[in-house]
Amino acid sequence: MKVLIVEDDESVRRFLSDVIAMEGYDIRTADNGSTGVQAYREFEPDLIVSDIEMPVMDGLAMLEKIRRFDTESIVVMITGHGSEEYAVKALRLGAHNYLKKPIHHTALVELLNKYRSVVANRTATGSLPGRTVRREFTMEFKNCLEDVDKVVDHLVHQASDRLSRRDRLGLHLGLLELLVNSMEHGNLEISYEEKSRAIEKGLLQELRDQRRANEALANRCVKVDFRSDQTGCEWIIADEGAGFDWKSVPDPLHPTNLTSHNGRGIVISRRHFDEFEYIGKGNIVRVKKRTNGGAS
Repeated sequence: MKVLIVEDDESVRRFLSDVIAMEGYDIRTADNGSTGVQAYREFEPDLIVSDIEMPVMDGLAMLEKIRRFDTESIVVMITGHGSEEYAVKALRLGAHNYLKKPIHHTALVELLNKYRSVVANRTATGSLPGRTVRREFTMEFKNCLEDVDKVVDHLVHQASDRLSRRDRLGLHLGLLELLVNSMEHGNLEISYEEKSRAIEKGLLQELRDQRRANEALANRCVKVDFRSDQTGCEWIIADEGAGFDWKSVPDPLHPTNLTSHNGRGIVISRRHFDEFEYIGKGNIVRVKKRTNGGAS
């Protein structure tokens, strides 16, 4: 995976470069939005990690310029204290996620691992001859986070003949967020606050392992019902957790809530579907992606 780092602060740029290179990725760096656009054209990265506030050209202007000719690269913006409203604008301009300064090593590596699977799926998916008129199936799988990429790959592949390349990328990102939420917050009962603290301390994997040591939690499953027809593709994802009060989740795009992980996965996944709703006590979510034939 090729990663472009755009950051004017030399110490932050070096930190990002060191972490990303140590994970085995091909990197290129730029120190402002203008040189970032130039580096993008030359490097054609799969993932862009960019600061927002920079001289010459800021990250928002760079993102807006890149999105005019490329809608597929994954973009993660970096925001500092006091620039939360810029992060909201970045998401609306087409960024996929954001990191809050100071950047924690664990949070960065988590994002890299997540997007690596997305890029691998995108490059592997090919076009299929003909068209499936209708397809239905149900998947049930153990609460194994190590296998979630394979599950998402399969789900995206089953819908790939109905979706554009750009929509497949969004679908992969959206389903990944929902399945991880079902496993972590649902089946393993890891709260958003517990996950945030674990990420800050670099102990997220230890927290997961601790919960999976509880046999009652470890044996829980996630079920996915998939249906596709001429109107689009629908997924119903159910975990065996206690659910949550989804009606009370604060708007994660409100500037005062951007520093919290609470609800961020929901808003990130919601952006990639035409229909999105939680059912009952909140342990079931139904999402739909309409095709052109099903546009309302």
